[in-house]
Amino acid sequence: LLSWSEDKMLRLWSAMGEELGELRGHTDRVYGAKELRDGRLLSWSEDRTLRLWNVQGDTIHIVGWIALDAPPRTVIEVNQGHRIIVGDSNGRVLFFDIVN
Repeated sequence: LLSWSEDKMLRLWSAMGEELGELRGHTDRVYGAKELRDGRLLSWSEDRTLRLWNVQGDTIHIVGWIALDAPPRTVIEVNQGHRIIVGDSNGRVLFFDIVN
């Protein structure tokens, strides 16, 4: 399970409610996150970034990030997980390739 909040962090949880790890890197409130088809995690924040995370066992690290002109509000994964579509707070729709 994955949660996020205004404290700038995402957290991984077991099905039993035990915290498994914290994902730190955003500098402002986190608006959302999702697991991508390849198992990586993608999060978006008021800090105007998208962050791509790799979680392997007890190791969590950022594998990439995209800076935007305005805070992202929603993200959709398309093209077999190789592309994301981002809607930002300026009303724009942006496309990014996220190939491994």
